[in-house]
Amino acid sequence: MSYQRSAVVLPVAGRRVLMQLRDQKSGILAPGCWGYFGGSIAEGESPRAAAARELYEEIGYAPKKLHRLGQERLRDFEGIWVIAYSCELDVPLESLRLAEGMDFGLKSLLEVRSGRIFSERAKKYFPIVPAGFIERMFRAALERHGGIR
Repeated sequence: MSYQRSAVVLPVAGRRVLMQLRDQKSGILAPGCWGYFGGSIAEGESPRAAAARELYEEIGYAPKKLHRLGQERLRDFEGIWVIAYSCELDVPLESLRLAEGMDFGLKSLLEVRSGRIFSERAKKYFPIVPAGFIERMFRAALERHGGIR
């Protein structure tokens, strides 16, 4: 089986991670679910470059440094191989512009563990991308940036 290679980024601020509420479009992975910023790695593109590009395209943020967290095949989604990165979010949320997705916001590990997160824009709860990868990478990002004690 061939895998679609993807890169995701977890911007960290304190003990929270910036997450994206995915669009409700058919044909995309986990529509209408909370997940991480990212997307496919283009032919000839490094995973790190793809992660930085996706973050800039989706919210207009260019991190000073990306830290590799890990990689894995998503068991809940056939044919997806994800490489995850984290970065410090050192700008106010108000300075970011959401260019893809329905909403975004800084979320806690407790919210992720609940399985659903409230969207301020839509004024309702939405599920989280159904993959154990979400919590594992969230914890790894917080540990990397000193957010878990």
